[in-house]
Amino acid sequence: MNWIKVQDKLPAVQKTIMVYHVTGGIITIYYSLMHKETDLNGWVAKGISHWMDMPEPPKV
Repeated sequence: MNWIKVQDKLPAVQKTIMVYHVTGGIITIYYSLMHKETDLNGWVAKGISHWMDMPEPPKV
C-alpha cells in the first residue's frame, strides 16, 4: 500500500479512503460524488496532499 499524490490521481467515487493532511494528520473519509465535484484545487486548498485505499481489516 502506497500513498498516492492527489496531483497524480484522485480516488474512485463511493469508497472509503485514508487521506493525509499537510499538518501531519491522517483521516478516513468516504469519497462520494459530493467530493468528486470538488476538483483537485479543492483538495489542495483543504490541505490534502495524498490518499490511499484502506488496508485489509485484521483476520479474526
